[in-house]
Amino acid sequence: MNKLLAIFFFPFLILIKLVSPFYKIRLRFFMSERIGHFTPGAGISLCEKFEDQKYNDICWFISPSCNSQLEKMVKRIFFVRWWVKYLILANNLLPSLKLVPFTDKWTSGRDIKGLYYKTKDIKEAYLPFSHNEEIEARQFLHSLGFGDADKFVCLIVRDEEYLNTFFPNRNLTIADKEYTDWSHHNYRDTSIHTYNEAIEALANLGYWVFRMGKKVKEPLNISHPRVIDYANLDIRSDLLDIWLPARAYFSISTSTGLDAVAQAYRCPVVYVNAMTNDDFRSHDHCIWAPKNLMWKSEKKLLTLKETLHNNFYASEVYEEKGIKIIDLSSEQIKEVVLEMERRLTGNWRITEKEELDQSKFIKIITSFDRTEKKHGFLHAEHGFIHPEARISQKYLEYNSSFLSDD
Repeated sequence: MNKLLAIFFFPFLILIKLVSPFYKIRLRFFMSERIGHFTPGAGISLCEKFEDQKYNDICWFISPSCNSQLEKMVKRIFFVRWWVKYLILANNLLPSLKLVPFTDKWTSGRDIKGLYYKTKDIKEAYLPFSHNEEIEARQFLHSLGFGDADKFVCLIVRDEEYLNTFFPNRNLTIADKEYTDWSHHNYRDTSIHTYNEAIEALANLGYWVFRMGKKVKEPLNISHPRVIDYANLDIRSDLLDIWLPARAYFSISTSTGLDAVAQAYRCPVVYVNAMTNDDFRSHDHCIWAPKNLMWKSEKKLLTLKETLHNNFYASEVYEEKGIKIIDLSSEQIKEVVLEMERRLTGNWRITEKEELDQSKFIKIITSFDRTEKKHGFLHAEHGFIHPEARISQKYLEYNSSFLSDD
């Protein structure tokens, strides 16, 4: 039925083709179902306008949007219409003709050209909040007792509740196995309670901490006036879901969808218990502290190089390969988070050893063979390396063999 309707849009494609010498139009879609795809798709595309204004994009949301606020903001910048879907379908019916340019760039969410960094000083390169939205968000903070000089941190800890609630009964094939749920992703989950020490340390330094999430498995059991279990508040909203990580002093994340908002607003992120190392956020202002992987037979931690060669996307595969996944301890999480706080406040002293460690880390990450596939997945591209993208130095103290050449 869709293809039949698409035939009626051929005349519009021809018209676009005719005007192209004077006004170049390009077709594109946004993967709007998941915030980790939707945000960078729109955010990086917006930055692209300041690097290359060759085309005028007309767009389509490929699925219902995951966040109504983000949808509003994207529509303020881009021309989005439902019927663009049929232009794309019509264009694809005869791909050899290439009547109208089409792009699906940035659907992976990786800013391999460093466009966020290159446009960080251009106000118009940020998805815009309206004046009234800014006021509404600030009123929320003030209702909690937030002072004008106060700073806050967002905490984004992944568990299985969100996907199981909003995307149940999916038929997926990972590593040649069929899944009807998201259990293969459990290797990325982390207990919220292991972050309590880090949260309390930040609160005692005067920061507010907002635990983020649209649907979470467990409540945050901390009684402190500056610690807000926002994910379980009745006042939680799509506006605040975007505004809080966009305006945070920094965010703590396990490397999951919502941290894409922090990236889009050039806010620093400390990635704790992140998986996998191949997905190191090389284009962000960040520090990276992944989960540890251990060979069960040898009781020996994998080196960075070994993790890159054993980069899998299903919990069962790690089990089959004899690899145990170990979360960082509460103490380690606290130290890594405070490392970011000290770096941002100027209380961190960079040593010669750290610079050597960072150079070695980047060299290993960027020199790995990215044409190698693991169970149908190509390794991530890195391209641009942000000057403040680092492996956590505290993490290296806990895992001294991580950068080993063995």
